[in-house]
Order: sequence, then structure tokens, then C-alpha cells
Amino acid sequence: MRPSARVAALTVLTASVAACRPFAVAPPTPTGPPAPPTFAAPAFTQPPPPTQLPPSQTTGRSPVAFPTTTRESDTRVVNANPMTLLLDLSDLPAGEYKAWPPINDMGSSQPELMQGWVDGGTASFQSISSPDGVSAGVDDTVALYLTAEAARTALEERSFCKTADPIWRVELVDPDLLIGDATVACTSKSERMGGGYYVYYYVEFTRRNVYHKVLGSCRECVQAAARQLLARVDGAPLAAEVTWLDPY
Repeated sequence: MRPSARVAALTVLTASVAACRPFAVAPPTPTGPPAPPTFAAPAFTQPPPPTQLPPSQTTGRSPVAFPTTTRESDTRVVNANPMTLLLDLSDLPAGEYKAWPPINDMGSSQPELMQGWVDGGTASFQSISSPDGVSAGVDDTVALYLTAEAARTALEERSFCKTADPIWRVELVDPDLLIGDATVACTSKSERMGGGYYVYYYVEFTRRNVYHKVLGSCRECVQAAARQLLARVDGAPLAAEVTWLDPY
């Protein structure tokens, strides 16, 4: 067969084979120097889960993370009579209230807050202008500690929201709420005579070496009072250490 005829026949045969294939066949790779070696990317390793803290020995509830701020550049402490930092009528919404005299030395009635404790007290106001007499009432507990660390420990390990007896039906709420340096909020329920429950809302917070626990039946009132108290703490005199002593 002549060369021209052989080329024509080969062209026809190649066209017939290509028509039968579903995909085009890539031309052969030209020979040349070997390709550089390739390396597989390292496999992703899932980080281990965070360490779980043990449940509270008192209630069985697991510890929670508290919203916090840091004050690393200013380590001074409040050095003032904590009774001047208590809730008063000016911190409450407009209305008529029955006020109980502030009680000094709350540590004797709340020994769980005593470690590093210097002095403190409680104040209680009951609304007499609301229909049920309690919806706008607010109570406050204040404690002055030797250090900010002692106040933070009282909040994180011995606060009402963390250690209350199960009979109070405590539920932690508002995890993103931040008032002061650290905050925890919760609700509790107590049975109402005739059926139903009273529901109380608590905000516990620290600022420097001061701890506050504010409670009432009105969430907005409690949060507003807590912020008023925070401003009062921020206006208190500061010192390198606590030298204030109860004159009594």
C-alpha cells in the first residue's frame, strides 16, 4: 500500500474509534524530567473537649462561666463603710415603699460569704403602691471584702444562685448580663398561699472588692437598681488596701 493510502486509512480508522468513545482521549504526556514530589497536607486533629469542672457539692449544679471584665491595670480596693453602698429609695422606681431599717453585719446570718469578709449589711424595700405589694419591692445585700479575689470567690462559689437549697427551685438566667466585674443572675420560685408561686429575680455582682446581691419580683427594677449600686461603688474612695474598720 502506498504511503498516502496508508495515511488515509489510518485517519478513517482513528475517526471511527473516536466516534465510539464517550470522552475524548487526552494525548500522551510528553516525556521529560520527573515531576517534583508532592506532600499530603497534615490531617486536621479535633481539639480535645474543655475540662469539665465538678458539680457543686451543695446543689449538684455544674459551675457556670460568668461574664467578666478585667481590671489588671488598677488593683486598688474600695475602702469605705459598706453601709454607705447599700440600696436606698433614690435607687428605686417612683412609688410608695415600706422601708425596713438597714441591718448591719450580715455576715453572721450568711456565713457562706464570710471568707475574706470585712463588713456588710442588708436593706429591704416593699412597694405599697403596686397591686400585689411586692412586684416593685427590692432587697439588697452588700459585703466588703479584703480583696477583689475574695469577693469574686464569694460570687462564683458561695452565691445564692450557686448554692441555694433545691427547695428554692433556682434557675440560672441571663448568661450574657454583665454588671460590674462579674455577674450571675437567677430566678427562684416559692409557693404562694392559695396556689401558684412567687417568682423572684436575683442579680449578684462584684466590683473590685465589693459584692452585691439584689433581688425582687420585677426583672427590670432589679437590673436598674443593680446598675445604680454599681455607680455608687464606682464613686467610693479607693486605696491600696482595706483599712476601714467598723467603729462599733
